[in-house]
Amino acid sequence: GRMDRRRFLTLAGLGGALALSACTGARGTPGAGPQGQEAATSPGGGSPAKITLATIRGIFDQAYLLAAIDAGIYARDGIDLELVGFQDDVAATRALIAGEVLVYDIAPARPLSAIEQGTALKALGVSYARLPFVILGRKEVTSLSDLPGKSVAIGAPGDLNDQIVRALFRKYQIDANAVSFVPIGPTPQIIQALIAGKIDAGPALFVNEFQVKDNPDLHRLADVSQEFPNWVRFVLFVKQETIERQDPLLRRFVLAHSKAWRWALENRDAVIAAATKHLSIPEA
Repeated sequence: GRMDRRRFLTLAGLGGALALSACTGARGTPGAGPQGQEAATSPGGGSPAKITLATIRGIFDQAYLLAAIDAGIYARDGIDLELVGFQDDVAATRALIAGEVLVYDIAPARPLSAIEQGTALKALGVSYARLPFVILGRKEVTSLSDLPGKSVAIGAPGDLNDQIVRALFRKYQIDANAVSFVPIGPTPQIIQALIAGKIDAGPALFVNEFQVKDNPDLHRLADVSQEFPNWVRFVLFVKQETIERQDPLLRRFVLAHSKAWRWALENRDAVIAAATKHLSIPEA
């Protein structure tokens, strides 16, 4: 359902302005975290502290952080960051709750649902505000209103891709029950299914659209960033016990993560190089 800003902040445990800032909570004695992650070592002394961060597998957004890792941005603050890729935000939320990753930096809806159900998660802030999605369709689909009776790709039931499509259908009064939703996986896999003609439409990132700009069989049906300008892309979530047990490490990570995003946005060539090196995305 619809969630206003106050409801979001209440669920996120913030109750004030949402900003990427130092973590709050009890300063308990730091201890071992998920998968044996240890408390912080001081920058410049000892081994870097391992942080596992949940992301979506194969998407371009990973290139920003991979470039920062390659450039040593996290290492300067004593952080050894490992990106753990998941098929969708549903699986990533389960991994955060289970302690398989320390930090989640993906779409916010699934963790917020878990908070509503009583899970002790906290939102630290928004790392990526704009929602860089479009809806692409095969050439025979001229508009969103043509989709009843056709197939639409999603990542998984309830994931961000699913939520985007259903929200558009509500906005334009399109009967979602008349559409066949096909779980495909992350947007790179959705693009391949579109190219192959296995589905009629589906969400994609801006970068995916650039990859098929010369394909006469595909075209844009909607710009999600314009349709829903107040939706956010990525929100940092952690377990409450991480704040209580590993507060110094978490504070250092949040600062390093802020620096990494800013550095990446100022170093376009390095991000492109990381996308081609680590994600096999064509440089063009």
